[in-house]
Amino acid sequence: MVRRDAVSRSVQFNDKLIAFAKHWGLRPRACAPYRARTKGKTENGVGYVKKNAIAGHSFANWQAFDAHLAEWAREENVF
Repeated sequence: MVRRDAVSRSVQFNDKLIAFAKHWGLRPRACAPYRARTKGKTENGVGYVKKNAIAGHSFANWQAFDAHLAEWAREENVF
């Protein structure tokens, strides 16, 4: 994020993040400062995928990696 106003609680995100979010149909949300609980909910998912879908595998290219993740998500009913 570029700026956060503590009084109005308004947030200004980086232009690249806004473009990325728009491309994927996402809406960025800022975690409350000094609130580890709110951030942990997002970060836990990353660790789960790293440990359960990616660890121990190697991929020839991005397409192989993407195909593996798609199959893993279907099998695990992750999404």
